[in-house]
Amino acid sequence: ENQGAVDLYRQLGFVSRAIRTTWHGDPGVSPKGFQLPRNIRISSRRLSDWDRQQYWLDKAYPEYLRWHLPFKMGRMQPGMISSIKRYFYDVQVQHFTLRMNDQIIGALSLQSSTSQADHLWLAAPLSDPSTAIENLLPYVLRIRKKNRTLAVNFPTNIGKEAFEEAGFREHVNLIWMECPLN
Repeated sequence: ENQGAVDLYRQLGFVSRAIRTTWHGDPGVSPKGFQLPRNIRISSRRLSDWDRQQYWLDKAYPEYLRWHLPFKMGRMQPGMISSIKRYFYDVQVQHFTLRMNDQIIGALSLQSSTSQADHLWLAAPLSDPSTAIENLLPYVLRIRKKNRTLAVNFPTNIGKEAFEEAGFREHVNLIWMECPLN
């Protein structure tokens, strides 16, 4: 939104690397008439879902962006060691998977936070995350007991209509820039 700052950085040799949108949703406010289609179901994550979820998370939250986000891949992993890490860091994470005809087509992790919003980490094919967004996000909004805003950070312009349909609103867009050193 600050074109002057963007222009200044570009004049200094910076180039855009990524543009990210943070979406906000309010618990208890899911789209009217939301209902899962018959061939889709949401459940807790299975141990066997982790490889696919990790692959999608790596695509949606590349390593060069993670330093800024409260996202730690190790805290998302299933297993005893990750559970112990979450306990010691006082991080609570719930995992949900979306299945169509018993095939995983998306996953969502809900991470508690001490900031203004709890975090949702969406794992779905970036080529078309719409089905995951349109079903997982309203589901979590509906079942969420805490009255805290939920925030999803995701690549800009991917799934925009689906986020809006799911009851989320655009909060902020950030341009990630870098300056190649020659």
